[in-house]
Amino acid sequence: MAHRQDTMALERLRTSSKDMLQWIFGAQANSVSTKTSLDLSISSPSPVQPWEFFNQNSVQRGLIVWTVPDSICYKDSYSTSHFVAPILLVSGCGPRHESIPMIDGKVDNFEDGDIYNSLGFTWESVSGGAEADATIFVEAGGIGSSRYQMTVGGMRPFGSGGELVSGARVKLGQALDANRSEVTNVTAYKGLEFRLQGTPGSFIVQLGTEIITDFDYCNAYVEVTQEWNLFRIPFSQFKQEGFGQERTWTGTDLTHFAVYSNIFGPYTIAIDDVRFYAD
Repeated sequence: MAHRQDTMALERLRTSSKDMLQWIFGAQANSVSTKTSLDLSISSPSPVQPWEFFNQNSVQRGLIVWTVPDSICYKDSYSTSHFVAPILLVSGCGPRHESIPMIDGKVDNFEDGDIYNSLGFTWESVSGGAEADATIFVEAGGIGSSRYQMTVGGMRPFGSGGELVSGARVKLGQALDANRSEVTNVTAYKGLEFRLQGTPGSFIVQLGTEIITDFDYCNAYVEVTQEWNLFRIPFSQFKQEGFGQERTWTGTDLTHFAVYSNIFGPYTIAIDDVRFYAD
């Protein structure tokens, strides 16, 4: 009797899964169910086995159906018995991200006196390698009516390559889980504006994008002096260094903003009024 109840419950799960696919994907569900074999087994869960198919209208989008390796316990509505079966999951191909428009363009003017930018993300010091270091803090300063600035102090070893970075970075987006993320959309703007003052020399201003996964982000180079200078850099001047895969700039998937020293030895730099400009 228990086996019959389990079989009935499994059939309901199988039928509801197929109905769900047909409701979401229409006629395509038949080809999906045939290809992925929706006959869920009551014995032992199958390992993760993704199948991907592409419909006739697109070769860029598809459907992935797989079974979870961990057993899921379902209660049979006709009794108090339980049976174990793999659960069917459906997901769009590849990671999904939400591109959130930047409303006023402001990244941070530090007037709140803390280390959080306007999106709520924390500024962080960045140093690559044991010989490089960096420290950040928000302090009184700035130019004109500004009350606060962010100061970065650090060391970039003499003769070091690009992997030994030293500077400051703040996120403009975040991963929500393995398949979902939030990124910043700046397509309403023309470029990035900010003020710098500090140790004279070359510094790297970086915009990270989600599509770049090999660290070859878009960089621009500026010359810092001991006086405050306003920099306005069009997006067209941010370029990849060339050691990674070339990617097209879209402005729809920004993940971080950073400033790194491009000089050797100790340095100090003050940053203020970071924003995207549209005029």
